[in-house]
Amino acid sequence: MIQSPIISFHSKITEEPAFLRKPLTSKEWQKVREVLADHIERLAPTDKKILVESALSVAKLLKELDDFMNFLCLHTCPRCTDICCHAKDVFYNEVDLFFLTIYGDFYPPSQTRSSLSQEFCSYWEPFHGCRLERLFRPYVCTWFICEDQVRIMETLLPPRKRRKIDAIYADIRHHRLILASFLPPIRLTFKKYLTN
Repeated sequence: MIQSPIISFHSKITEEPAFLRKPLTSKEWQKVREVLADHIERLAPTDKKILVESALSVAKLLKELDDFMNFLCLHTCPRCTDICCHAKDVFYNEVDLFFLTIYGDFYPPSQTRSSLSQEFCSYWEPFHGCRLERLFRPYVCTWFICEDQVRIMETLLPPRKRRKIDAIYADIRHHRLILASFLPPIRLTFKKYLTN
């Protein structure tokens, strides 16, 4: 397991915000990116250091989960009749976008859906799955483990390996809550999305 730097940080935030977990227009999407980048630019050097360290920790931990998640997906997704990429509530949230802005390698061109009536995630490809590396997907795409995947974990993974994976998820949550504690207010005027 990759050791994350120990960051002692007190925050009252216990849950990530979900205001952006909905379809966004291109203009709204770009505005979010600008607000986040501007906010990071105006932070004190010590705050930026905390953000960068947390973002790098999240990236290392996600990369550490990658082989494990790919194994689970390989053994469950091709036969799945209830594809996660079809779920109507899978979106990037504020922390996902803040993380990607800080990390700096990639910022998705759009939200996962342009409307609530869109059937599949914009990044899903038939017979392939997600076109995005796990690092750049909404975190819910890594965090969510379906019942079939849980059964595989319980059957094939020794308790020590399961505890290690649980610890990785706990570390990711810790660092994402640190990122969430630095989020600026994001005020957008959302149009109403119709499902027809």
